[in-house]
Amino acid sequence: MAWQTGVSRVNYDYDSMGKITQTDYNNGSIVAFKVDSSDGSCPKGTNPPTFDNQNATGTLFIEDEETFPRYVYYSISFTGGIWKVSYRVNVSCSSDFFDYYEGNDGTSICITVRKKLRKIGFEFCFQGYIDMSNKTTSGYSYQNSVDYCWERKSYPIGIWNSEEANHISNLVLSLRSSLDSIAKTNNTYIRIDGIRKANCQMTPETAECMSVEGFTFTGLPVENFDAYDWVTDSSAMETFDDNCIVMILNGTDPIKMDVRRFEVSKISEIQMDFSCFSTGSPLPPKMILCSSAAWIF
Repeated sequence: MAWQTGVSRVNYDYDSMGKITQTDYNNGSIVAFKVDSSDGSCPKGTNPPTFDNQNATGTLFIEDEETFPRYVYYSISFTGGIWKVSYRVNVSCSSDFFDYYEGNDGTSICITVRKKLRKIGFEFCFQGYIDMSNKTTSGYSYQNSVDYCWERKSYPIGIWNSEEANHISNLVLSLRSSLDSIAKTNNTYIRIDGIRKANCQMTPETAECMSVEGFTFTGLPVENFDAYDWVTDSSAMETFDDNCIVMILNGTDPIKMDVRRFEVSKISEIQMDFSCFSTGSPLPPKMILCSSAAWIF
């Protein structure tokens, strides 16, 4: 908005604006609105910035380092000598997420993470607990990841293409320092989407069972495993509970995918429900990655 008095003019940027009462030349100042018109025409009519006394509408795209990208859809109306600006906001990701990713194909997702770390006085950043005396026996089960993501209106993350795989790998590597400084370990399995179907648990090496058809996904099923950089391949099944897809963060090694077991108690072994449990070896499952389609918030 621009305000003019005499030969001086001052411009103001507003994040929000209340009602503005119309003035005339007797007030000694001029108030003007800047409106971006999609058809290239200028406001006209009795009371600009309306167009022939119809509401002026527009869209703002806001992107900065402090917030997730967002669109603001606004309308300027004039009734009873008062201008009013109304708007609605469509944000790409809600505050439950910490990363926004947009691929070259135009698709975009929001990503959130949970790290199972020792509580250190700021639980809004890190939640959960790890037994510092035995780092290989505490972590998240596959069901934990499904429940945690669902609470945030999301799903365990899946990998759709090599570009996305590279972005998520870099994201995981950026979290290594948090694991190292707080949990005193930077080696972990990371819970993502995908659990082997029951009919493939006896025949994991068949073509169908090695494909995405051999796994159940809680989110939108990935189309293929082309972007999955496996330790061996998708048929990996060292023990009966090797049924959940994980990402591996292990020292300075490149991020890899695997289908891993998690050692269970004797009671759980008797019940043996192939649910991919929360404790195990050689690495503990200390992290969950969730994602949601962007621009739905």
